[in-house]
Amino acid sequence: MGKLGEQVLGWAVLGLLGFGVYAGVSFVADQIKSHSTVNASAPDPRDQQIKELSAKVAALESQKPKPIEHHYQLRENGLRTFRFDPDTGETCIQLTSKEDWKRPDTIRQGCHTPIS
Repeated sequence: MGKLGEQVLGWAVLGLLGFGVYAGVSFVADQIKSHSTVNASAPDPRDQQIKELSAKVAALESQKPKPIEHHYQLRENGLRTFRFDPDTGETCIQLTSKEDWKRPDTIRQGCHTPIS
């Protein structure tokens, strides 16, 4: 074979190798794309759990907290009448003399909310 034949044969071999590499790369890329498409279309079992939990959270958030029902008890101790709430444990001065109300510590201990 002459020099020209060897060059043509060399170019042909390089061309075939290049085409093989191109075909292999595109085949692999197509396989990756189809694999990711299959995975994306498959339902994720966690999606149903997320929906159920979201519904439970929404139901809990929509519920109004139950208001505390106060059942006050009045207890006398000397000049003072204390208001005791057994539900919360709070105690305050409900009634006392005018002179006792002038003392700062009595004012601080006084009831700030009226009996309802």
